[in-house]
Amino acid sequence: MHDQEYISSSGLITSFLGGVAIGYGIALLFAPRSGRETREMLGDYAQSTGEKISKMARNAADSAKDAAESVGQKASEYGQKAGEYVDKAKSQARSTAGEVEQRLKSEKQPSRNQ
Repeated sequence: MHDQEYISSSGLITSFLGGVAIGYGIALLFAPRSGRETREMLGDYAQSTGEKISKMARNAADSAKDAAESVGQKASEYGQKAGEYVDKAKSQARSTAGEVEQRLKSEKQPSRNQ
């Protein structure tokens, strides 16, 4: 079987935006504008693209933080449930051990009717 490579949605978006930025930059370089106009357009585009990428990075970080908190909460809940099951199993084992001990004591005692 072939291993498939998976690209995260944020990686895909980043790659796409990078391609758009390069394409836009090349188009501007070959556009019939003065150098000053082209530099201003490139500067404006770079600033807006930087702001968009920063916003995407903040959103990705927030999403990762939320996911980590959710996973931590679930792990804590499962740990608590596991602890409860262990305590219940210990209690049942002690109870069963007590019953077995009582049966053994009663079987070892000689019967009075004999």
